Amino acid sequence: MLTKDFLIHVSLSMSFSSAAWFNPSLQEFVNMGCHHKFSPSSSCLLSLLIVFHFGLAVAITPKLLWNYCPTDANYTAMSAFRTNLNLLLSSLSSSTAAAAGFYNDTVGRPPNQVYGLALCQGDLSFGDCQGCANASVQAITQECPKGMSSTIWYDICMLRYSNTNFFSAADTVYKVYERNVNNASDLQIFNQQLGNLMNSLATEAARSPSKLFAAGSANLTSFTKVYGLVQCTRDLSADDCYRCLLDSVGSIPSLCDGKQGCKVYGQSCRLRYEMAPFYNISATDVASSSPPSPVVPVSPPSSLPTGGNEGKMLENNVFGPYLNSSFSSHSHTPPLNHYFLITFLVTSIPS
Repeated sequence: MLTKDFLIHVSLSMSFSSAAWFNPSLQEFVNMGCHHKFSPSSSCLLSLLIVFHFGLAVAITPKLLWNYCPTDANYTAMSAFRTNLNLLLSSLSSSTAAAAGFYNDTVGRPPNQVYGLALCQGDLSFGDCQGCANASVQAITQECPKGMSSTIWYDICMLRYSNTNFFSAADTVYKVYERNVNNASDLQIFNQQLGNLMNSLATEAARSPSKLFAAGSANLTSFTKVYGLVQCTRDLSADDCYRCLLDSVGSIPSLCDGKQGCKVYGQSCRLRYEMAPFYNISATDVASSSPPSPVVPVSPPSSLPTGGNEGKMLENNVFGPYLNSSFSSHSHTPPLNHYFLITFLVTSIPS
């Protein structure tokens, strides 16, 4: 016969096990001093419930990855363009989270008109999206001072502005990527399952025009999975989103090089995969359980890389430094190695 004490112990153990990926400190608290049997009135139980309840509310800290700061056009501090840029950044900061994680706006008139957008990872809460949007607005003018066209990437959001209209046009020219230095085991199975997963997610995202976002996982063995996420800026059409994602998926062999985890972020679409959950699984499950959208007729571009051809890489690739830093505090992926290589390059789709 199951006792009440046993049922409470099992219930809490299951709850903390499922939540440990979100806030590992909860599991540490359990391991610290509450192994004894307790009754419903125990102070230990009360403490656990309080920590469990408030632990899930811990905010995600966005991690700055890279910025793209062209120097072909600049503005002055007191110019009309800077005034319009300030108004645009304020608009993006205040509206992105409220608009379900994506917002674009235009401020001013030519020649001082400025176009901009901000995008949050599709599974983020309102608060986490708002926090990343605010961080992007603060950082972009510091990282790219005086630039009339700039992009900044965080791990969970991005912000872009320009003095030329880039809306509704997929940009696959400039990519930023960050890869784990640990190699995947059984590379043939890994590449096959990863390729199938990312292509499937690209199709799913294009068929969800309200979000242009998809996340999911694939089994590598009976005990391991690979988790993936893809997303486009929502000014793109479904077809352009699909083409952008396929271009990024096609660059995985050359950019990610068989690593256990990798991010490939562009100015119009982004993808990421890891060997452990890094997104809010419950949020993506909710999204996938909603009524399916009508199938969007999307066909692969004729120039889609095939047979491992990831696109022409220019010889003047620039490689960033090794960063001696662990995953940021919000990451749900256990650190596989403290050293990461951040690189960026210019690519073009083969003709």
